[in-house]
Amino acid sequence: MINLVRELRGKSFIDKAVSIKGDAGKTVMQVRLCGIKLPSTVYSERIRKANKKAKSTGKTLSKVERERLKWILMITNISQNMLDCRDVCELYRIRWQIELIFKSWKSHFAIDKMNNIGKDYWDCLLYGKLIVITLLTALHSHFNNWFMQQEVRGISFLRFMKNMRDNLDKLMDFFTFRISIEQLVLVLNRILHTSRLEKRRRKTSEQVLSDFNLPYDCLHLIEDFHVSSADFDTEPPSLDVAA
Repeated sequence: MINLVRELRGKSFIDKAVSIKGDAGKTVMQVRLCGIKLPSTVYSERIRKANKKAKSTGKTLSKVERERLKWILMITNISQNMLDCRDVCELYRIRWQIELIFKSWKSHFAIDKMNNIGKDYWDCLLYGKLIVITLLTALHSHFNNWFMQQEVRGISFLRFMKNMRDNLDKLMDFFTFRISIEQLVLVLNRILHTSRLEKRRRKTSEQVLSDFNLPYDCLHLIEDFHVSSADFDTEPPSLDVAA
């Protein structure tokens, strides 16, 4: 068993072979513990939010909890010769952006919820929602790029999807000639204004990812994934990660 806080103290990153137990301790998996220490500004914001949440439940953060908030920690089975610790953390940014997309689908369009209906009706609802989501995603991309050029800040994907869903009836009124183009522009302006990201000194994950040539970078990583069975011959030491 390792003391995680002690392992992290005085370091800027950690990349350690550990063992974790599952199935009530019956199964042991050999994995990598990867972590990078966050900048002080990010840590301060994390502490602020964590303290606010803890206070709302009548609790206070422990020393261990405060220490862990300084870090991004992940467990992976990818070997070190495939990806180093920093690359693992960068790829996680991409995965999290995908999670946000699915979150918006479920939260704002209830794509994961259907009533007890027939297959044909179910197909119509599903494909109808996907068509609307596709159109709104294309609109978000367009407006986000425009705002980045004009105000050097983008449009929140989650807020934009929520605001567009809440105003779909008003937007559809334009296509049935119930409102004028001027009224449509007013509705869109209100949606965009309330969907803007707050101004911040550091880049968002989406902005950081946009600096990469992702298709080329990902293909380059795949080309480097030439791993033989010999890479897994050495067993890492048997350690339990302290809870």
